Amino acid sequence: MTGQLIGYARVSTTGQKLDVQLQALEAKGDTTTPHGKLMFHMIAAVAEFELSLRYERQMEGIAKAQEKGVKFGRKKSVDRERVHQLREEGLSMAKIAEELSCSKGAVHKIISEFINQSN
Repeated sequence: MTGQLIGYARVSTTGQKLDVQLQALEAKGDTTTPHGKLMFHMIAAVAEFELSLRYERQMEGIAKAQEKGVKFGRKKSVDRERVHQLREEGLSMAKIAEELSCSKGAVHKIISEFINQSN
């Protein structure tokens, strides 16, 4: 609901620039009157405020989880040690990618990360 109200507010603002009025049939909202515009923008402002609060709580939760050692994101699907082993054996990036069933880009990224860590 909050996201919808913010979306309606954006539509309303864009509509004002184009001299278009918004009339919500189910919610009984009418931006053709000053009172309707005021009510609409007040509700949208509260909705945006709630959205900001939710975002702050989300960021706090993520920070607490990271402090506890929780890892976010997808697990690494390519065995990095195997990539380095095959590279040391002299295989090309294309052959390593073929051997591990991954893209050449993934192999290149893993090797580049290793080189950057070494420097």
